[in-house]
Amino acid sequence: MHIITETGKLTKARLCLMVGLSAAFGFHLYGQPAGFSLAAVAIGVFLLACGGAALNSIQEKEYDATFERTRTRPLVTGSLSLPAAYGVAAITIGGGLILLWLCCDSITPMLIGVVALLVYNGMYTPLKPYTEFSLIPGGVSGALPPLIGWNAAGGTLTDPLIWAVMALFFLWQPPHFCLILLEYRDDRRKNKRYINLATRFSTPGVKKIISIWLFSFTTVALFFTWLPGLLSPPAKLALALAAPLFLAGFLYHLHVHRRPRYKLLFISLNSYLLCLMMLLTVGSTIQI
Repeated sequence: MHIITETGKLTKARLCLMVGLSAAFGFHLYGQPAGFSLAAVAIGVFLLACGGAALNSIQEKEYDATFERTRTRPLVTGSLSLPAAYGVAAITIGGGLILLWLCCDSITPMLIGVVALLVYNGMYTPLKPYTEFSLIPGGVSGALPPLIGWNAAGGTLTDPLIWAVMALFFLWQPPHFCLILLEYRDDRRKNKRYINLATRFSTPGVKKIISIWLFSFTTVALFFTWLPGLLSPPAKLALALAAPLFLAGFLYHLHVHRRPRYKLLFISLNSYLLCLMMLLTVGSTIQI
């Protein structure tokens, strides 16, 4: 049981579950019914994300040891060995790629998964300690899972709808990351070796950056109410009301509250994205 728990921490399984759900969301948004193929794609992407997270933990072992928040991670504490971590990464990445290859009619979803891994572990992770612009490749890798699901269901790579969905996921990630920085800003500022938005800007400056990205995120969310034939009228109304209300409430707590609870905002932002996925799935009128 201990090994399972530590492996879950190594692979960031809870976060990767959201990645798998985003692939299932892309699959279902194309209009395909839930079934074996959807489950296989979601599990394949989940395993792939777990493998990427395990590699990330290996790559950031020394980095994690310098921060209070990450000092209890398995590779830092020694509860998992480096060879075991490489084994977990190989098994999950291999299993994810094989599943995507077997359950899809083309090799394209698997290739997109490979690209996502290369961007995440080959660009985002190495750049993270040195530049705040690492958020860009990080956002790109996080926007690809819905495209994997969409393409696996039969959708084309050039459809404007899936690009709007990818924009939504891309824009969600910088506020998501910045809230973590604010929650642990003192820990981050103590270590000047690593560059990030919390070391580059003041707390009010990071809040402004969050606000800009969140406003863009909300604009894209509202875009789905304008697309003809996508959502039912009740779903359009719900999204048109919920998006600005969430934005106003979030920004009020972030800027006006004397002691903003960044962890609460982090949870609410993730929950809001999940609710958007559910609304776009349940309220969709698309049928293939």
